[in-house]
Amino acid sequence: MLKIIYGLTYILTLVILISIILSTISCSRKPQIGLSQNQLLPCPSTPNCVCSEYPGQSVFAEPLRFTGSSDKAWRQARDTITAMGGRIVEDNKSYLHAVFTSRFLRFIDDLELRLDDTAGVIHFRSASRTGYSDLGVNRKRIEAFLLLYTKQ
Repeated sequence: MLKIIYGLTYILTLVILISIILSTISCSRKPQIGLSQNQLLPCPSTPNCVCSEYPGQSVFAEPLRFTGSSDKAWRQARDTITAMGGRIVEDNKSYLHAVFTSRFLRFIDDLELRLDDTAGVIHFRSASRTGYSDLGVNRKRIEAFLLLYTKQ
């Protein structure tokens, strides 16, 4: 019985140590964000990103289409991010950067929005800062964002 307790303690300690290391890496890595030639950056070759700027890529998703005032659409997008638990880091009325932090391992994901007033769309890019696969978390976040946005 004592061997089992020691074994479980060892495993728990190892899990906590790995979690701390991964969390530190996640928090310290500089995000690959911003605009290039007035577009959001393309996703990396890893499947932990989704973006509406580059049709034909496997990480592509349709941008958010809006009608009416772009100011109202942008405000609604901001409110949606906040309602989802995101923290807005930068907002200059046509580009927005927000971060989402996972509960358990404290991984950070970056969500970016770009307003294209002429086309009546808001483009987005949601990407994990670390790792290879996110098990679809960023795509699910975008789906939840679009659903919540349309309900407001």
